[in-house]
Amino acid sequence: MTTLRMPPRIARLAAALPLIAVPLLFTAGPAHAVPEPSANPCAAVTVPEGHICLPEPKYCITTPCPQYAVVPDGIGPRVFPMR
Repeated sequence: MTTLRMPPRIARLAAALPLIAVPLLFTAGPAHAVPEPSANPCAAVTVPEGHICLPEPKYCITTPCPQYAVVPDGIGPRVFPMR
């Protein structure tokens, strides 16, 4: 039976390959879901008249966790004090 000998150059390459490949696994990016920057959290929100929906991203540990705020639009009729 013949034994196969690995040339020293290939043996060094085989030993160095995991040292090169492992750091690449950690730089590939996050494994968790990251919302797309173009995703609009206000797309499915119904706002009352005189209000607007503003995206308001936040980090939450509980649900529900709305990523928007409904605020007065400030464009409606103004009431000025009489002088």
